[in-house]
Amino acid sequence: MIYHTERLKDVDERLVKIITEASKIIHFDILIVCGYRNNIDQLKAFMAGKSKALPGKSKHNKKPSQAIDVVGSVKGNALWERIDLLANLNEAMQEIARSEKVNLDWSKNWKKFVEFNHWEIS
Repeated sequence: MIYHTERLKDVDERLVKIITEASKIIHFDILIVCGYRNNIDQLKAFMAGKSKALPGKSKHNKKPSQAIDVVGSVKGNALWERIDLLANLNEAMQEIARSEKVNLDWSKNWKKFVEFNHWEIS
């Protein structure tokens, strides 16, 4: 099950397809933390240290958004500490992205700002 699918409203349809199909493969629920982020919300994320991108510079700020933040979930409650779930989710998402010919980056693999719950189209 995917919680907070309304947060996928302004997300690139390719990314929506990838996360939707991945949710059918994995054996746990997921929660969409963030899809599209306007400049005010981006500034808040930047000021809180949750993003290194200034407003207008994040793939969350594109419309449709080319980035999503996702975590594992139990009954709609986020499991932030379960990185193993995110690794499993990443495997499923990458498999689907390859089949759809979409380049998908998982921010866990970044050098400068590593986070485990962010994916974006590259």
